[in-house]
This record gives sequence, structure tokens and C-alpha cells, in this order.
Amino acid sequence: MQIELIPVLDEPTDFDAPDIDRAHGNFTTALLEPDALALYRLIVADGWRFPALSTVFDMSGMRVIRRRIAALLEPGAVPSNESLTIAGGIVALALGDAYQRAIMGIVEEGDAEVFEHQIEAAIAYGLSRLTPS
Repeated sequence: MQIELIPVLDEPTDFDAPDIDRAHGNFTTALLEPDALALYRLIVADGWRFPALSTVFDMSGMRVIRRRIAALLEPGAVPSNESLTIAGGIVALALGDAYQRAIMGIVEEGDAEVFEHQIEAAIAYGLSRLTPS
């Protein structure tokens, strides 16, 4: 299961809020696929018995999206500690309660709109944390 989160940044680029929005939209859509939820539940349940598997899962999932968002926040697409912290906050806020419900198998009407609102709020948070260079 591979998703195109955002285009790979070959050259320095200015941060573009729609890129972060698209990245999060693609990522959350992929996270809500039944196979992705099942894999997440399996890793959470048995990851303690297979720490190497848990590490690989972490390095290929949330860590990737945090680094890509952090790269969008930085001139020259080189994430700093501050942009990685901000990106981590964006990811956590964007997933929020709707993802927790999905993990537990709770489906509620309007979840798509909840995710959309969470993503918008997360991006607003990220933008508010950016300081002018």
C-alpha cells in the first residue's frame, strides 16, 4: 500500500498551504482504508513482541508525513527541529478524535467532514506557529 502524499521536493520551494492540505487529505484517506486500520491495530496489539516491526512501521508512516510537512514549512525543504515539531503538531491535530474512533471501529455519520475540519484547524495551528525568518 503506497500513497503519493505530496510531490517530492527536488528544488527549494515556498511553503504552500494547499500542499499540506492535499498531503493530509491523501494520508488520512489512506489511513482509513480497512487494510490500513487492520494493520495499525495489529501493530499496536503485537508490536511489543516485534519491536523491529514496530520501528519499521513508525519509520514508514507518521514519521514520513511529518518530515514531508516539515520540509514544506522550511525554505530549501530542509526540516529543522522547529519545523519537525510544528509538523508533528499538525499531524496529531489533523488525525484527532475521528481517527481514534476509526481505529476502534466506530463509524459515525459526518466523519469525513470531521476530518476536513480537523485538517483545516491543524493547518491553521501550523501557520500560527511559523515565525518570520
